[in-house]
Amino acid sequence: MATPLNDILQWFLQGKKPTQSNFDETFRSFWHKDEIIPANKIAGLDTSQMVAKTEFTAHLADQQAHAALLAIKENIGNKQNSLTPDNTGTKFPTVDAVNGAIGNIANAIDIINGHAV
Repeated sequence: MATPLNDILQWFLQGKKPTQSNFDETFRSFWHKDEIIPANKIAGLDTSQMVAKTEFTAHLADQQAHAALLAIKENIGNKQNSLTPDNTGTKFPTVDAVNGAIGNIANAIDIINGHAV
């Protein structure tokens, strides 16, 4: 059984001498990192929404589990040359516009350095 933390702290105050049973009770009051904590012992964990391990494993192996969602994301990724507003209303430059600007900057640097373009 868990020993209240305040009791444990009292045993280890400066000048006190904890007994062997105090040490035993202290360490039995906490989960060791090698122990598996049962789900029903975790406060706030709603186990009614959990699926069986076999169902979850099958879901992980299912190639079509999120096919529709992934297709939408893939389609968005293919629209790299379109202007896409962010949530502030700002328009982002297209990939082609950025590449063109980089080319223009490179040409300007060449001209400044005296190289013919």
